Formats: sequence, C-alpha cells, structure tokens
Amino acid sequence: RCYKDALTYCLSVLNKNEPIARNSSSYTNLSQVKHTNKSKVLQVREPSDYTSVLTYLKSRKITKIPPEFRAIEGVYYNKNNEPKKVFGVGILNDTGGADIHFLKKIGNLKTMNLGAKDISFYTCESASKLAIFESKMDYAAAHQQIDFSTSHILIANSTSSVHKVINKIHELNLELDITFFQQNDSQGCEFARQIVQKTHLSRFNYVKYLDLEYGLDINDLLLK
Repeated sequence: RCYKDALTYCLSVLNKNEPIARNSSSYTNLSQVKHTNKSKVLQVREPSDYTSVLTYLKSRKITKIPPEFRAIEGVYYNKNNEPKKVFGVGILNDTGGADIHFLKKIGNLKTMNLGAKDISFYTCESASKLAIFESKMDYAAAHQQIDFSTSHILIANSTSSVHKVINKIHELNLELDITFFQQNDSQGCEFARQIVQKTHLSRFNYVKYLDLEYGLDINDLLLK
C-alpha cells in the first residue's frame, strides 16, 4: 500500500521529464497505478438525495452531516481496462478528485480515491483554529460533538499526503490553535509526529486515547 501511494504521488506531482516519470514503464506496478489515475468523478449530489447514504451514515452514528460531505459517483478502470462505476459518500479534494467511502465493501475495499489524490482544505475566514484529520470519517465523527465554525479543516485523505499537509500549514498562520484528530496506530502517530517536526510546532492539541484503544480512530470512539 505504501509503495503504491508513493509511486502514485511521484507520477502525479513530479515533472514529467524526471527520470522516474520517463522510465516509469519499467516498473511492474505501473499498469495498476495507471488505471488508478484514470479514475474520475462522474456525479456529485447532496447526501440527503439518497436514503441509502443517510442510512449508512446513521449506522456510523453520523446524523449531523458535515456540510462538505457529498454523495459521489465515479468510475475507475480495472486491470483489463474495463470501466467500473462506484458510488459512495465522501468529500471532494483540492484538485477536483474525491475520496469516497463505499456503502458496502467491494471485496476488501472500504474506500477509494477518484482522480488525482490530494488533501481537502476547507477555509474559514474568521478561523482561529486548525483541525487536522487523516480521513473524512474521522472529521464526520468529530463533527457530531465539536463546533468547527471557527476552524480551518484540513483532511489528508491519506497519511501519504503528509508533505502536502505540511506545505499547507506553512501557508497558514502558525499562531493558529492546532488540533490533531489522529488515528491511534503507528501510521497515525508518525503522521502527526512528522507534521509537528517539519513545521516546528511548539504547542498543539491532540486526541489522548486510552491504553486499550490502540488501533481505533475517531469514528470508533463515537461508535463506542
């Protein structure tokens, strides 16, 4: 998973004349990445337009739906280059792609990125805070109990987007009150650690999990 994320990132953001892009046809996994990059968003509608979406969110105890959430239909191409439509609830990202959560698993998959992988940043004109999430469902879960009306919202959509998160923080006022809504696993902790280190944060807030809550995320806490 980390290899695929890294290769997808390199192919999408590096200059096409760079060696990794020029010689990428030699990589055995390129066909998989190529098809992933051909995915795209087809239609975006309000979650309230679909009873199935509302029912799914309710099963995750999400009844106060974040204003940024959408019902999203997309298409991707499988290894045989056949188009496959997908549908889920999620958010658009900063480059017109989307990150969706399926209402039912497709094989072992629960989520999918459509189009270019990117962060989702929602700005607030009078913001005094910055809330940082790994995923859209973490944000939706926190939204049930926390007022984010005076916060910028930054959703990574993948821990592999950590450098984009760091760049966005550099663009903002570091005097902001920053809170990490990190997931309680090694990737979540490393994600937050890298951001703190690379942005030289001297103070920040974070979710303090109980000792028995390793492996959980914000939505898991809500479900409990």
